[in-house]
Amino acid sequence: NTAKVRPIMLISPKHQFIFFKSKKCAGTSVQKALLRNCSENALSTGSWNQVTKEVEYEERNNTYYDPVTFEIVERFHPHTSPAVFFSSIKDRSLYDSYKKITVVRNPWDLMVSSFSWWTQKPKQLQTRKDYGYNIKAKGFKAFIKSNSSCLNECYHNNEGQLYWLNDKIDFIGRYENLQQDFNTICDKIRIPRQTLPHINKSKHKHYTEYYDDETRETVAEKYAKDIEYFDYKFGE
Repeated sequence: NTAKVRPIMLISPKHQFIFFKSKKCAGTSVQKALLRNCSENALSTGSWNQVTKEVEYEERNNTYYDPVTFEIVERFHPHTSPAVFFSSIKDRSLYDSYKKITVVRNPWDLMVSSFSWWTQKPKQLQTRKDYGYNIKAKGFKAFIKSNSSCLNECYHNNEGQLYWLNDKIDFIGRYENLQQDFNTICDKIRIPRQTLPHINKSKHKHYTEYYDDETRETVAEKYAKDIEYFDYKFGE
């Protein structure tokens, strides 16, 4: 048996950083660019394109052999949060000196991206494809009213992106200033600046065109913590 390769986090002993991959925030693009500068001892789960079946960036050191079950086992769950990661490792002090980085996104824009992810590739959702077809049939308004706590195949109990963050994060990039903030990330971990690739881009209109007053307010209520903490505004 082989483990199912899924994208999550990247840990680089060489450059001493951990990239916590949030959902629908260009995480695959950032991780691929960062991995180019990492040595072979970096941890990465890898990523593959569901449409072309091509490997977007490689898996490294993310599995181990279980002598009891005789299976190859993944070390971490997809989109591991800092809280889960640091409660799972035996020696937390090992990563005290590492830079912890992530990226966040305007919640109204995030919801449109998530809706597009579910509805544009339902055939590639494997066991969740029926859910994707159902979302597509009901439309965006129904998605916002009843399903907006589901980003990709991960749930966050309507706690927004702050659910994935804590005081251990050293730098939070913003999707809205992605290249500029990625340059800052490169400077902080002392690697050359580079142009980000754009991977897994969903096709949709500007996010403001999807909302009416009701759906706009629904997202404002569900993601109030994000909007206040990051000072996000609709249309900006």
